[in-house]
Amino acid sequence: MLANKYFLRLSTLIVGLTCLGISFAKAIQDNKASKPKQKVSVDLPPYTGPKKRLAVLDIEIKVSPPGSVGTSTDSGVDAPILTDFGTGMTEMLTTALVDSKRFVVLERKALTDVTTEQNTNNGAGFDPTTSAKSGRLLGAQVVIHGVVTEYSFHKSSTSGAGLLDKIGGIQGAKNEAVVVIDFRILDTQTGQVLDSVKAEGRAKASAQKVAIKVGDVDLGQNSSQSEPLAEAARKAIESAVKGICARMEKLPWEARISELDKDGDTVTNLYMNAGSVMGVKVGDELEILHPGRDIIDDESKQVIGRTKDSLVGTAVVESVTSKLAILKPTSGSGFDKNDVVRYKAFKK
Repeated sequence: MLANKYFLRLSTLIVGLTCLGISFAKAIQDNKASKPKQKVSVDLPPYTGPKKRLAVLDIEIKVSPPGSVGTSTDSGVDAPILTDFGTGMTEMLTTALVDSKRFVVLERKALTDVTTEQNTNNGAGFDPTTSAKSGRLLGAQVVIHGVVTEYSFHKSSTSGAGLLDKIGGIQGAKNEAVVVIDFRILDTQTGQVLDSVKAEGRAKASAQKVAIKVGDVDLGQNSSQSEPLAEAARKAIESAVKGICARMEKLPWEARISELDKDGDTVTNLYMNAGSVMGVKVGDELEILHPGRDIIDDESKQVIGRTKDSLVGTAVVESVTSKLAILKPTSGSGFDKNDVVRYKAFKK
């Protein structure tokens, strides 16, 4: 009698492990076919024009991390736990913006250090407006600030009956994730919002678990650990890059005069704070303008814009290094340090 009992348990174990092996093989095959790629790939038209300089703040998460919601009979797949979720998305966004060939993205640490110093001096906490104005000190035209406003994970599970009703069963789970990010494009001159982009990513994934029990021993094992949240985040970033590129096309490229040479009262050379890294080439024709005066709101005491820039003259790029261009004036007079530089024909 005792021998028959052990034989029955051994047979059950062998059958169960066989089912487990078959399930693993199928799950591995499915996982290879459906494993999401984390590299952001955005379909944009080719671009060879001057690059605009921007800074990217770390993406904030202002919603609670998701748990798994929905109905489940006996789920064998845990909700994915993604560490440093906001930092990971910021890095994806930064890389994708650089890969678009349209922007020079300033180092985030440099922006953070300047912002922290200003906030410490002012006795203030984090403020995107302060970060935008810090970007101005680093030469950025705009600062990109993103906030995750929706971050959800839904899981539904099903269970199949086990062999002889003793081994357990194969359990399946379908997971769906949604990530929504609201981006604001901030003017580094005023700290005001120039434009906004709403980006959304959705992803679905499935996983399996073989539930096996021999006596009181649970041999259940997950065959796949999907991460739909990571896939949804990637899709949201792809959407964001398209939106940011489209909004930035409306903003003219801009640089500044950092220094100049004079022969008596005549300016002979202008030194611009943009070079080959920003797509500047020898022979480019540029306009030089005196920047307008800051417009300060009487109630808030904040800078809300500036008066119209006034055209001073034109110049042509004579030589270029990676971060500097030397311009030769071709018309006009009265050039000065901090003058605004734009292309004569607005280039996107």
